[in-house]
Amino acid sequence: MAPYICAIEDRVKLGILVLFGVQSGDEYPELDQINYLPRVKIPMLLMDGRYDFDFTLEQQQAFYDFLGTPESEKEWLLYETTHHIPRNDLVNESLNWLDRYFGPAIE
Repeated sequence: MAPYICAIEDRVKLGILVLFGVQSGDEYPELDQINYLPRVKIPMLLMDGRYDFDFTLEQQQAFYDFLGTPESEKEWLLYETTHHIPRNDLVNESLNWLDRYFGPAIE
C-alpha cells in the first residue's frame, strides 16, 4: 500500500519502508504500483533482507529505481537476512532518519 499512500497523500512527509518490493502486473493500470512509484517524491528510507523470500532482490531494486524521490533523499539499507530486519538496526536507522528530517525529539 505504501506506493499508493505516499504518492497521493500530502500529509505524509517521509517514508520508512521495511521488507518491501515492487508488485506489478495488475490488470488495471490504476492499481499497478509502477504507475505510482515515480510520483513518490518524499524522502524514503528502505530496509530489506538480501535473501527475502517474499520479495526478490530484483523486486527490491525495481522499487528503489522507480521511486521518484531524488537520489539524495532516498536510502536503501540491505541486510544479510531473509524477511527480517534486526530490531536494533530497525529502531536506530528509523530514529536517525526521522531526526534527519524532523530534528531530534528531545534536545
